[in-house]
Formats: sequence, C-alpha cells, structure tokens
Amino acid sequence: MAEEQEKEEERQRALELLNFQKNQSDIKNRIAVQEFQQSQADTLKTQALVDQQEKNFYSYAEKCIQDWSA
Repeated sequence: MAEEQEKEEERQRALELLNFQKNQSDIKNRIAVQEFQQSQADTLKTQALVDQQEKNFYSYAEKCIQDWSA
C-alpha cells in the first residue's frame, strides 16, 4: 500500500511539473507573439513616416522644377 501511495505521489509530481512546463511555454509563446506584433506595428509606422517624407520631397522637387522652368 505504501508503494502505491509513493507511485501516486510521484505521478502527481510528474503531472504538476508537466503543467508548470506547459504554462511556462504558453507564457513564452504569448510574449513572443506580442513582441512580433509590436515589431510589425513599429515597422508599419516607420514605413509610413518614410513614405510621407518621400512624398513631401517629391512635392518640393516638383515645385522647384516648375519654378525653375517658369
């Protein structure tokens, strides 16, 4: 009977360890997803800023060319 109780306790410890490891893995995955999403959002904001600056430059250059040809 003592052997059975020891086996049951060992099985419970193994299950607790497995659940702990699963929770740690889930947390790690959630953090990785959040970091990826934030990185994507930052990239989009940076690209939008670059596009706006490029648009402003071309607008300025076009105005300069028109002024020069006039």
